Amino acid sequence: MKKYYCYAYLREDGTPYYIGKGTGKRIDSKIHNVNLPPIERRIILKDELTNQEALELEKELILKYGRKEYGGILHNKTDGGENPPIAKKGQKNRINGIKNFWNNISDEERKKRGEKISLTKKKAGTNNLPTVPVFVVELNKMFSSIKEASFATGADQSQISKCLRGEAKSSKGYHFIRVN
Repeated sequence: MKKYYCYAYLREDGTPYYIGKGTGKRIDSKIHNVNLPPIERRIILKDELTNQEALELEKELILKYGRKEYGGILHNKTDGGENPPIAKKGQKNRINGIKNFWNNISDEERKKRGEKISLTKKKAGTNNLPTVPVFVVELNKMFSSIKEASFATGADQSQISKCLRGEAKSSKGYHFIRVN
């Protein structure tokens, strides 16, 4: 049955910060690991999908944009493509369901999932934002990367990239210059 969809939560600049898979009103649910954006920044990317199609698209998009912890732009906590564990009848909450899930998988499955995480980290190296020196005019300071400049200024990495490409003049009140 094709009742699933893949959705994104967008920043003010239109870049995604969360990719998900859902059915029904999942896109509007406040039960996420990220803040729910205003309704105009919640978009369904593709609908009328089977569960498997939605999971595969979610995984593909998370890999494309990358997770923040690996240098990407998404706040997703997993690589996507899997259904979350659901609390079984009689369990007090979803956390117990997660604990039971991990306690009940085989060592082989744990190893397989560990290899998947390692592979994602390796791939993330190719999905990082460019490592180029960045000069911040207002701070009169050079940074060795976009990530470092972002940390110092609080400006989003994607916005700094736009400044470096000439698509934006400034971000968070700072002017950024690419140094070759």
